[in-house]
Amino acid sequence: MKLDDLIAEGESLVRPCFVLTGSPSARLGGFWGGERRDKPNALPPEATALKSLRHIITVDKALPAELGLPSVAPLSLFEARHVDGNESFRVEREPLPHFEEISCTGEPLYAMPAESFPPMEAVCLYGSARVGEWMRDLGLARHQYSGIFCSPIAKQYMVEFTCRAPLYSGKADAIIGGWHMRWPEDNFFMPLEMRLVLTTVRDAEPFFEIWVTDDGVNNYSVQSRIT
Repeated sequence: MKLDDLIAEGESLVRPCFVLTGSPSARLGGFWGGERRDKPNALPPEATALKSLRHIITVDKALPAELGLPSVAPLSLFEARHVDGNESFRVEREPLPHFEEISCTGEPLYAMPAESFPPMEAVCLYGSARVGEWMRDLGLARHQYSGIFCSPIAKQYMVEFTCRAPLYSGKADAIIGGWHMRWPEDNFFMPLEMRLVLTTVRDAEPFFEIWVTDDGVNNYSVQSRIT
């Protein structure tokens, strides 16, 4: 296996995604920060559990839907401050108001189509039979991708990944869809039944990831990531 062969394997697994940026383009895709009129940051005195909300991001439901991700309403992420002093992060998907009706004081984010190049772990798991043969020659099964980084070619591939990944481009405020990566605290590469819907980049660290289960139930969860 040569580096060019490995890169070709990665290119065969490229996924479409959208990069959200503050640079104006024809397509409004979301809002960063600020306050939504329908969900004010300050909560009424009668609220018993939450003290306040902080809007992080809202994105148009059409963008995940175009990537084949479950999407029935605008997707929003809030930081919630509880009356007991704790903080948590909330994913909200409410059908009303429609995205085009949302009033937000935050910065508009504009959507640009992009490509998401896979990390080495994805190539190990989902690459062609030739990748499997290469791994067997190294004494590794497909799922033993942690051991592949003893190979200089795999390390060179990850340099290519870093150059191509929207996460490291310096141009993205957020990314919709695309491949995920294995963070330092992860014990394994997330399986295909878990779909990455949104990654925030602006104001990182932390980065935030919103995940959904691709099992018909569509449970959403948030991961806070620090390198």
